Amino acid sequence: MTDDTGASDAQSGDTGTTDDPETVSLPRCPRCGTPITQTSMIGPGEAVAGPCGCRVAPPDPDRSGSD
Repeated sequence: MTDDTGASDAQSGDTGTTDDPETVSLPRCPRCGTPITQTSMIGPGEAVAGPCGCRVAPPDPDRSGSD
């Protein structure tokens, strides 16, 4: 007897990643709610969210990006 668990995923080529832009969830700007695609540092304690341009707190280096 064989175990077929996960066989359908392997056969369909589904790797479990969602790279489709329609399904990717981006973080939201805390000031205006626009999806943030980039953050640019402008000082030691200040950053600019893109593409909206709102000034935001820089990312916390101690916090994992997977949260």
